[in-house]
Amino acid sequence: MIELINDYVKMTKVILVPPSRSVYEHDCIVPDALPDMLKVLVADGVSTVDRVSVMKDQVTVDFSIQYRILYLADNAEASIKSFSTTANHSATFDAPEADSNTECRVECIIEHTEHTYINSRKLAFRTVVKIEPELYNTEEKGITAGLDGLDDIQAQRKTFRISSVCRTENANLSISDVIEIPSGKAPVLDLLRTDARLSDVNFSVDDEKVQVKGFLNICALYVADDANQTTQVLENQIPFTQNLQIEDDEPGVTYDVKTNISNFRADVVEDADGDKRMLALDANIDFLLSGYVTKECEVLTDAYSLTKNFDLDYEVIDTPLKIGEMATQFVLKEIVSKSDEDPSMSEVINVNGTIGQADVIVEDGVVTVEGFVFCNVLYISNDPESPIASFTQQIPFTQTFDRNFDVENPDVKAKLDISHTSYSILSGQELELRIAISVKLDVACINHINTIVEARMPEEADKDFTNRPSILLYVVQPGDTLWKVAKRYSAPLNILQNVNNLANPDVLRPGQKLLIPT
Repeated sequence: MIELINDYVKMTKVILVPPSRSVYEHDCIVPDALPDMLKVLVADGVSTVDRVSVMKDQVTVDFSIQYRILYLADNAEASIKSFSTTANHSATFDAPEADSNTECRVECIIEHTEHTYINSRKLAFRTVVKIEPELYNTEEKGITAGLDGLDDIQAQRKTFRISSVCRTENANLSISDVIEIPSGKAPVLDLLRTDARLSDVNFSVDDEKVQVKGFLNICALYVADDANQTTQVLENQIPFTQNLQIEDDEPGVTYDVKTNISNFRADVVEDADGDKRMLALDANIDFLLSGYVTKECEVLTDAYSLTKNFDLDYEVIDTPLKIGEMATQFVLKEIVSKSDEDPSMSEVINVNGTIGQADVIVEDGVVTVEGFVFCNVLYISNDPESPIASFTQQIPFTQTFDRNFDVENPDVKAKLDISHTSYSILSGQELELRIAISVKLDVACINHINTIVEARMPEEADKDFTNRPSILLYVVQPGDTLWKVAKRYSAPLNILQNVNNLANPDVLRPGQKLLIPT
């Protein structure tokens, strides 16, 4: 009887689930309290993952899209109004081997949003959403390192480097702050929209904690309480710091931190004089800390006996190897033009940019990130019939990173964020945009470990060497290795190497002649 000799290692097994890219539709109705729409100025969406349910062989992602609409009202004042509405959706993925104990992380990204003007009270949205689940199980697993029960077993082993998840920590930071409108600006009559995004997020590690620092950037668009009810922009930056404790972790842990704004709200409040010159902000930032340990694991990949027959059963384990990460920033410059139908630009109110679809291509050690930035330009025109106008431009970009990761088929994930946007008006038709985009590349690969789970010996296990010559002359065929030849003829591997004076047993040439003692 042959028994397995197992080494028990903590191993993270990846459940490979392809991402989905689907179109979701939703109709938005103007609230009864607001006037009709004359022209849509800005219409976009923000996605939020509300719940992730992992069941046996299946994962369901419930998410919502908040649509935000800014429009020119069909009234005598041609005023700007805004409203938002939320659509709830769900997506289900097949996830073999998943269960209630499986860890799951989900990225939900809006890649493109377009709308159709149905009538003055209704818009129809079509939104392309990419959902990317990442599922894994971490457990102590027995990996076969050898066989016991026979004295003449020949073993083939391979060393793998594997990364296992040793820590997963969730934290939340609540930020409450009040920002004042500068003295040179008029107070708020109507708050139209407020955007929040994170920038310059980085972390440092010491013996006890991972410290995360960054900025919460605020951009508020509002109608001013002045004679002309002008449209104004207020920008502010709030620093934040969050400490994540790691004092019990073993040495050699590599950490990664993901951040996300889970909730944000802005309300206009009065100052001491009773003027609406202050914005009360409440934000919640989620932090996901992951710790990885990379170790070497020796695995028995094949075996045979010189005198006995036995069969081996295998299991394939997909386990990750974290290679590293890379962070950089580039500036996308582009001259954009309004359409001939839109009125000329007199003054730009705001430029709002969002990252659209982005794809990662890896070839010959070179990583290329290709995608689009959608920029909406809101501006003041000289046309009294359309005093406020806008246009949206899709700007392509390509960024190349020349770096050799020294692994086959690296899995590279890219996270892109717009750090800052600036512009210069060139004419009433054109302006130059400068968009600072931060890029974080997370590089890993999946090791497909073919591990032995059972060795079965038949009742009549003795090999039959009757009528076999004492020595064979073998001509190497394409695809042969010394191991394959030795196993086929039940020959000791070291003797086969010595008899044939093979300096490098890993290299055999088709047509090469080998002497096989038996």
